[in-house]
Formats: sequence, C-alpha cells, structure tokens
Amino acid sequence: MRISFIVLFISMMVFVTYQTSYKVKEMKDELHISQRQLADEKEELQTLKAEWMYLNSTERLASLSGKYLNTTPVQPVQLANLYEHRKYAQASLETK
Repeated sequence: MRISFIVLFISMMVFVTYQTSYKVKEMKDELHISQRQLADEKEELQTLKAEWMYLNSTERLASLSGKYLNTTPVQPVQLANLYEHRKYAQASLETK
C-alpha cells in the first residue's frame, strides 16, 4: 500500500512538472511573438516619423505653397497694430 502511494505521488509530480514545463514553453513562444511584433511596430513608427518630418520640412512646404497657392509674402502695409484695429472696431459699432 505504501509503495503504491509513493508511485502514485511520483507519477502525479511528473505529470504536473510536464504540464508546467509545457506551459512555460508556450508562454516563451508567446513572449517571443510579442517581442517581434513590438520591434516591427517600433520600426514602423520610426518610418512614419521620418516620413512626417520629410512631409513637413520647411523647404518642401515653401516649394509646394509657391507652386499651388500662388501667394506672395505679406507686405508691411497689410499689417495693422492693435490701436488701429480697436479704432475700426469702435467705428463700426458706432455706425450700427
């Protein structure tokens, strides 16, 4: 009786050890997959950042605005100071 109990106990321990090692292997595989996905995402993020920096470069935007917007630089006479703005705003309110 005692020997059968010891054999049963050892068998259960072997089974639990096998299951645990199998589960650890599965978890290591999942970890490896997750780490690979993370590395891929980081690489994609670096690519997107580089593209964004290129698309928003000052020289490129200036070239595109000159090509498609047909704008001219702002002239000093187009600017008004705060005092002139208030004067025109009050004048328009008084006429109403």
